[in-house]
Amino acid sequence: MIHGYDLVDWKEVWKTAAEDVPDLLKDLQSLLPKKPEDGSGKGNGL
Repeated sequence: MIHGYDLVDWKEVWKTAAEDVPDLLKDLQSLLPKKPEDGSGKGNGL
């Protein structure tokens, strides 16, 4: 394959997704503005 996908270590991909991504999401969440308490939907745009 041109991009080398046949060389991907899928166990390592799964390990990264299972172990590292949750911590990354927590870190990123802390950088987003807080949603308003009134439930207006205005806030971080998500």
